[in-house]
Amino acid sequence: MAILTLECWSRHRVEYLSVLLASLHNQTFQDWDIVILEEADCNYLGNPVFVGLLKRLKNQGHRVIFLHPREMLGNVRAAVTVMKETKTKYAMKLDDDHLFEMDALEKLVNVLEENEDIGAVGGMLHPITEELIPRSEIPPDFNRWTGPKKRTWNDYTTLVYSFPEQIVEVDFVRAPFMYRADKLRETNWIDLYPTLGYSDMAHRIESEICNTLKKEFGYRIAIHTGVRMWHYLAPTGGCRMIDPRTREHDDEIYYSRWKEFHE
Repeated sequence: MAILTLECWSRHRVEYLSVLLASLHNQTFQDWDIVILEEADCNYLGNPVFVGLLKRLKNQGHRVIFLHPREMLGNVRAAVTVMKETKTKYAMKLDDDHLFEMDALEKLVNVLEENEDIGAVGGMLHPITEELIPRSEIPPDFNRWTGPKKRTWNDYTTLVYSFPEQIVEVDFVRAPFMYRADKLRETNWIDLYPTLGYSDMAHRIESEICNTLKKEFGYRIAIHTGVRMWHYLAPTGGCRMIDPRTREHDDEIYYSRWKEFHE
């Protein structure tokens, strides 16, 4: 069995996902399985480029699990469905519009292998299209309650900006990030998450994973500033539905949970 499982759920973005698979094919670290879920209203297997890349990954020796539900799941149920397929020590949550420089997986695995007190780690996620935030707004400590509307700040990673290569502790990391899947499975998080009341947009999955690892095991959460990753749909956060009321609803739940986890 591999040491790492790559987890991805996707809807109507087979072209972006194909670019992601191509970047995974060229990674310096290759000891991984991959689980992909396409939503019920998609047909990714009708795309010859995507099918060819899947076959190439299988021929490379990777275990490839491709899921197609009979009904629409939405992001929350899709996430849980994919995560239940992960049996490895580590896992990495991917969005279907990401791609990675060749050494990204290797560097992230090394962080977890060499730092037993780190439970999850991400890298620098740069937009392919545009910068989202003025550089003057980047907080010097990479973290904490800053930025518009006092959101927890990890959005500095969407800037093409040079920081010294280092491991920096943060509150939580946004996808794509790698985490200790074996430890998360020791909790009831995978079954609990769909009951917490978040919207189907599910953009709080990352923070819930990080909070759980911190609360249950005392792990630190980190970003490796030398890991470079790229984001195609950064201007929308990759979201398929954008509704301010939905975000406000999820924010209310998140801030309540954050205080609970960090008392």
